[in-house]
Amino acid sequence: MKLQELTNGKVKVIAVQADMSVKNEVDQHVEKAQAKVGNVDIFVNNAGQMLTSTILSGQVEECEQMIDVNIKGVIYGIHAVLPSMLSRSTGHIINIAFGCWT
Repeated sequence: MKLQELTNGKVKVIAVQADMSVKNEVDQHVEKAQAKVGNVDIFVNNAGQMLTSTILSGQVEECEQMIDVNIKGVIYGIHAVLPSMLSRSTGHIINIAFGCWT
């Protein structure tokens, strides 16, 4: 787990490297962030993986991993922070994902 914290005295930013395809890992990181700084007001869900081979090469597992990260990872991130944001009627989720089919 890699954790970096940036602060200017008023705003705390926590950057976490996580395997977004593992729901429990995403949930745990969000819980740790909430314990450290309180409410998560902005969540940048930056998950993305692209194929390094062609579909014709038969690398189905690579396609599955890309789907797990690019789609499930976004869903898991939203699921981890949305209930708190809805209960407070405030918060922003920024989803960044990419993928490439060849």
